[in-house]
Amino acid sequence: ITTTLPKDGIYATWVYVDQRRHLAATSIGTRPTFNTGARTVEAFILDFEEYIYGKTIRIEFVQRLRDEVAFENIETLKKQMHKDVIQTRLILNT
Repeated sequence: ITTTLPKDGIYATWVYVDQRRHLAATSIGTRPTFNTGARTVEAFILDFEEYIYGKTIRIEFVQRLRDEVAFENIETLKKQMHKDVIQTRLILNT
């Protein structure tokens, strides 16, 4: 399997789980608001509540939404995540 990651930031993506396609907002980066330092890929799958830890998924990157930034607090981050989800829906539902 070949893995290629785009530049750090937030993306509108499709996530494939068990051959089904789901809308997702995906973050690539170091989670600067939490100062973790480790580079991660985190996909927030919209309207999805299944337990999939341990499963292999595939992520298809569609459009870059914004750069990764450090937020002042968790509330500000949550507000931006809400905006990212709205933008993801607009991009992927067209």
